[in-house]
Order: sequence, then C-alpha cells, then structure tokens
Amino acid sequence: MENNEIRAYLEKMKFCRLTGIRCACEMLVFDFGSCGLHAQCFARVVKNGKILLTTLDYQSWDGENDENNDEWRNLDRYRDEIVGGVVSDVRLNELNDLTITLDNGVTIECFAANGETTYDEEREFWRALFDVDEMIVTHVVATNVSLDVIASVVETDSKE
Repeated sequence: MENNEIRAYLEKMKFCRLTGIRCACEMLVFDFGSCGLHAQCFARVVKNGKILLTTLDYQSWDGENDENNDEWRNLDRYRDEIVGGVVSDVRLNELNDLTITLDNGVTIECFAANGETTYDEEREFWRALFDVDEMIVTHVVATNVSLDVIASVVETDSKE
C-alpha cells in the first residue's frame, strides 16, 4: 500500500482522546476510543522533556517477582499525567518510527527496533488499530520489512 494511504489511516487518530494505557506481554497498549496502538518495539512516553515510561523499563525488576518492575511502577506513577490528552499530531518517518503528540504535552514514540533479522523472517514493531468497535478492524502494521494495512473481521458469539 502507498505511504500516503497509510498516512491517511494514521491521521484518523487525530482528535482522539487517550482513554487508557496498560502493559501486556512487555508491550504498551494505548487506547484512543475507536483507535488503539500496540507498541512491541522500544517505545517511550515523554512529557516536557522527561521520559515517564518506556517498554524497556520492564527489564528493571527485583529479580524475584516479575510484577515488581519499573514499567508497571512507572505506569502506575504517571498514568494520570499521560491519559486524557487528545491527539494533535501523528508522524511517521522513513524508518517507520511513529510519533504521536497529545495536547497535554505528552509524546508517544515508537522506534523501529532492529534491521534485518537472522532468526526471524519478520519482527513487528507497532500496530495501530482503527474502528475497534466495528465488525471489521483495520490494522496498520510496521515491521522490519514492511508497512502494511490489514483488515480483520471481528468474530462474534452467535446464539442460534
């Protein structure tokens, strides 16, 4: 798909409010109402020149209980500062780094994490989801080898 078409999808995030943020499987998940972002690469949340939270914070832990890590601690500590902002800008560069700027001074940055891989065919960096409350969800997926749009049908439980 052409980069302009992908940028048009990403522009749909503009004016969406960040309603939630959570950790899942060493990934940061951002909820923007009908849009979402899954950051599986190195990602960080910055406000006023200060790094509040990164995906690598998970690696700093007490060595005994995996729930005692800095990613979860920093998320709990800064959640109220991060959540609530409205997307004012979405940028994608030639390396597929994604930057989302919110009107509350928060910037979400997702960085392409690696070049060619020896042991994996493809490594997913981030995934933006659109129309998450509809029957067909559109995903913009950035990997080390591609930037694609994928549509998926949401299965529902039907009682006949």
